[in-house]
Formats: sequence, C-alpha cells, structure tokens
Amino acid sequence: MLDCGRFRSPCVTCDREIPRGYPRIAEPCNDGRIPNAKYQYHCLECAIEQQPKLVREILVSETFDEGQVPDATALKQELQDRIEALEAKKPVPPRRVQLGPDRQVESLMQQLYDTPDDRDVLAVLADALTERGDLRGELIVLDLALGPDEGDEDQENRRNELRYRLLPRVCRSEVARAIVTWGFGFIDHAVVGDTQPYGGKLFPDVWSHGSLRLLRELTVNGDPGDWLGSKFPALRRLAIGYGRLDSLPSSLPRLEELRLTCRVDRAGAELLAAVLGDRKLARIELGHMARPDVVRERLAQLCDELVTFTDNDRATW
Repeated sequence: MLDCGRFRSPCVTCDREIPRGYPRIAEPCNDGRIPNAKYQYHCLECAIEQQPKLVREILVSETFDEGQVPDATALKQELQDRIEALEAKKPVPPRRVQLGPDRQVESLMQQLYDTPDDRDVLAVLADALTERGDLRGELIVLDLALGPDEGDEDQENRRNELRYRLLPRVCRSEVARAIVTWGFGFIDHAVVGDTQPYGGKLFPDVWSHGSLRLLRELTVNGDPGDWLGSKFPALRRLAIGYGRLDSLPSSLPRLEELRLTCRVDRAGAELLAAVLGDRKLARIELGHMARPDVVRERLAQLCDELVTFTDNDRATW
C-alpha cells in the first residue's frame, strides 16, 4: 500500500522518520515484538532500493492517489532498472547433474552380492558413494562404526534419520504393513503385509529401490504386484503367501530357499523352472497345491530338498 501518512512514522529500513504527508510504502507487520502494529513503513526511496517489486506492484495496481506520485511513468522505469540490477547480482544456481552409473560403485556392488557383510568392500563403497553426494555412504559408515546398541545419542539419531530418508515409500505405510531389518547401509530383510488395498500399483518403483539392492530375505504376504521385471541379485530366501503363483521376479541368481504358501499348479512350477534356469535350490517348502502329485514331481527336480506342509497359511520362515 502506498500512502502519505497523516502521522510521522519511522522507516524500518533506514530508521529515519518519514515526515507527515510524505509518500511511504506500507506492508503488513508480522513482528510480534511490536504490539498492536498492523503495518510497518518504508520511505519511498528505501522501498525503491530494497523492495522494487513491491512498489511496482502497487503502481501497476493503481491503488493510490495520483497526486502522491507525480511522475508514475518515470518511477516505473526506475523500478524496472532496479529490479534488473538486483536480478543480475543473484548468484546462478548450480546446475544439477544427473549422475549415471559409476563403474567403481557397480563393481563393488557385484562383490557385495556374493558377500554382503564384507566390511572392507563396504568401507570402499561408502567412500565412493560419499564422493558422489549419496547419503547412503554416510549411513554405511555409521553402520560399520556402530553396533546394534552402541554409539551416542546423536549418532543413533543421525542413523535413524538416514534410514528413514532412504526407505522405500511402501515401508512407511501402515496400510501396507511393510517391516524391514537393516544391514550395512541397505535393507537386509523385508516383510511386506497384505498389499491388496493398493493392488499392483504400489510396487513397480519399489522393487527396484536402491535400498533393496542387497536384500537377502523377502516375505510377501499378499499380492506382490508388478515385479515381473525386477531383479533381486542378493536374495537368498523368498516366501510368498496367499493368491496364486503366476508371477516371479525376472532374476533370482542367488536364491537358495523358497517357501510357497500360495497355490501352485503346473504352470506355476514351470514358471519357477524358467526363472531358475539350470540352477537348483537348496530347499523348497510347499503349501497348498492345485495338483500335488504333478507339481511335487516337477518341483523336486528344482531343489535338493522338497518339504510340504499344511498347518501354516502364511508365508513365514
């Protein structure tokens, strides 16, 4: 607001008193230290210098008496020049660069797929990630330095903060009931509850989440959603409950044990065979089956030990 005050008032910018009848710029006062103050004032010169955009908005809106500003056109040009000068002084924000895959990081991850607890490799990975500005590097350092109940309160708080920031979104949802156990900088074990409220839309960007790259044990009690193209390079144990075995991740190169509470028919058995390729699992635990004799025979060819059970309707180890 631009007006010519009937009372003298101080300029909040230069602290000089604004004479009565002299043009001033009023803006709402949000300073709680000044009781009952609705506005604070700037003399016109200070407002042009410090807040030219505010003055220009007032002039453009024409919510003032023309007699208060004799040459509004010249003032608008002065304001425009001032705004351009201030914009020119603003530092140019750094351009965000999307980092592509790092060869060193990927090489280290390949080693960790086989030995996820190798502290020497993890330490080198932490340094490489930190150099790239990846928060996971700091988390790995804290996990290597702190035991389950060690470290001071600040370190524990920082570790918890980092873990929360690096969680897949589904793991923060009470509806999905996802529970995770952390290893060194990555989630080691995940239990995902009944995901039906979300259908298959919940998971496409979750199964490929960076925090799951060293996942070794996964239990899915519900519809896994769209995980057909997902890969679990470090997964050793997988349990699937409910529904029907009609989809599996595209790659399970290190899977050792599989527990299936869901219904498995011949098509499901062949699907598992296709995913495993020439590999054999150490153990398959099998619950409900559509054609037990046919399925049992086929699955027995895919593992060293086949166990059937009927007293448990949840996919738990």
